[in-house]
Amino acid sequence: MDNVAQELEKAIKKVASLKEELYRWKCIRDYSWDCLKHRVTHKGQSDWGDSGINWWLFPADMSDEEINSELVKMDIIEDTDRGVWDDNDWDCSGQTLVYHPSIKRTKTRVLVTQSWAIDV
Repeated sequence: MDNVAQELEKAIKKVASLKEELYRWKCIRDYSWDCLKHRVTHKGQSDWGDSGINWWLFPADMSDEEINSELVKMDIIEDTDRGVWDDNDWDCSGQTLVYHPSIKRTKTRVLVTQSWAIDV
């Protein structure tokens, strides 16, 4: 009987692990669809623990204003009322600080990079 209980416990842990993995893939799918909806052709990130960078590629035919509008819709940047982007949260809060994205153009695509760090 003890062997059956162990096997049942293993099966329950495996189901829980599969549920977590399924949820992770669902989030990836939703984010990917969101990017496609906003004309992002590729995306990625590098994470160094207490800082990192995110990047997105947009088509070259999009203007900076169109890209900024899509970034606002994706909740990557905020639409500011003064027309300037600022972050007044430098108070050693342990929160993630996100810097304004940088836009670099080539003839075929637009690279948008956004670095972040943890406020320590």
